[in-house]
Amino acid sequence: MSRAARSSFLRADVRAEPLVDRWYAWSYLLFPPSAALYLANAHLPLLRSYLADPNAHAEAARGKLDLGAPVVAFDTIQTDAVRALLDRTLAEQAPLLELASGITELEHILGAEARGGSLDRVYERVPSALRGYVELVYDRENHPSMRFLEALLYKSPLYPRAGQGMSLSIVSGHRRPPALSTPRLPGEGVVELSLPFDAPFVDELFAMRRAPRRPEEMAERLGLDAGARERFSALLTDTAPRPVEAYAGPGIRARYFGHACVLLEWAGGNALVDPLINHRYESREPYFSFEDLPEVLYDVVITHGHEDHLHLETLIELRHKVRRVVVPKSGGGRLEDPSLRLLLRAAGFRDIVEVDDLDRLECAGGAITALPFMGEHGDLAIRSKAAYLVEGGGRKVLFMADSDNVEPRVYASVRAHVGPVDAMFLGMECEGSPLTSLYGPVLTTPLLAEHRESRRFRGSDCARALDLVARFEPSHVYVYAMGQEPWLYYLMSLEQGAESRPIVESNRLVEACRRRGLVAERLYCKKQVELP
Repeated sequence: MSRAARSSFLRADVRAEPLVDRWYAWSYLLFPPSAALYLANAHLPLLRSYLADPNAHAEAARGKLDLGAPVVAFDTIQTDAVRALLDRTLAEQAPLLELASGITELEHILGAEARGGSLDRVYERVPSALRGYVELVYDRENHPSMRFLEALLYKSPLYPRAGQGMSLSIVSGHRRPPALSTPRLPGEGVVELSLPFDAPFVDELFAMRRAPRRPEEMAERLGLDAGARERFSALLTDTAPRPVEAYAGPGIRARYFGHACVLLEWAGGNALVDPLINHRYESREPYFSFEDLPEVLYDVVITHGHEDHLHLETLIELRHKVRRVVVPKSGGGRLEDPSLRLLLRAAGFRDIVEVDDLDRLECAGGAITALPFMGEHGDLAIRSKAAYLVEGGGRKVLFMADSDNVEPRVYASVRAHVGPVDAMFLGMECEGSPLTSLYGPVLTTPLLAEHRESRRFRGSDCARALDLVARFEPSHVYVYAMGQEPWLYYLMSLEQGAESRPIVESNRLVEACRRRGLVAERLYCKKQVELP
């Protein structure tokens, strides 16, 4: 019997990179205003810079790259493909470029003309690309700004649904080009899917990890031509995946998948925090992969919208098995702080619950409580961030993500509300990248040079972390979200030595906790813990 006539599974080593107009997809490329500014202020300058001197980019790519470094990192010179991408972008993305120009123009108009009086007349000056999508407002100190009507923007022609797609390929190692600076070009053995992220065929494809389908039937659904169908067949296998048994023990089991991704399981329920999961292939480092997830994910919990915590690549692959997604509430129409609920809904998720500080959700056999998340965003007014207390199996586990205990009195109030916990997961990237590495393209007023170094992403150092430990009294303390796993370099560009401040500070915390008789560890690649 031919493979076309029998059912097959999607291989465990198939990676599916989500793309928006050939760029690696993350939250800012889905929200139209931020997508427009990234296109105008990052993508087009990168392409033009590469065409001006591709050898300089190739030379820079051989060295260590920081997050947001303006380097297009291909293995070989790709001037023809980059020129074609630039020409196509200019021809097809004129509306987004007009939107980017309109945002900058309107901010200048507001700065010059909105001095505290009525804004009625300013509406007459709103650039055409923005009309019908913004409300003009003052804050209490009479500073003017625009509020984006986000739901309307996702229903408008400005939402980049037509440019969405996926690139499927077999992977054999950790290495891939930087996510923020290098477009994805078609390559040998790659299957290109020109499908929007919310297409139902996407869920059917990833369900093939465990539920076999006839290859020809699936290829037809995906709209593949004859050449793509042959490449698609190489992504399939007749070997069924090993079964996964749901955890049924006492208490709670935590499985660390790398970075900030932790699966909590208890009898009758589970919660997956900040999914970012590596595919299965030969590796010196042990790790959990997609094969180690339960058949149903009752709750997927997102702490904030950075690309290493809201990881669209993983989320889209998991969507078919997710019952509910929990996200923090946004600031309401701010360009730099898009609604994660609306963004994920546009990407095809259906059951999304938005939570604010101290909101408590009942879940299967447990509860999830949103808590304040201080710091990490370079003092930008980002509201869509939350720490979480997850309760299940009679245990309480606190996820602080990249929270910086910059104001201990906040967490004193939180402790009075939630009480002690059994385990704490805390990020300690206490000297992260500058604010401009991620937000630079959407900052229409550049930072002064003297401010750039102090405005960094950062979590707690040892002293601030120890205050949290003393306050919440966990018996288990785990440092996570440090970006050290080798498969994360394309996304975070972190290579920290033993003398780097985050490593030194986290070592100090682990040692201090152990002296107090606590179980403490900085996590790396893989860890399983049971709290009976």
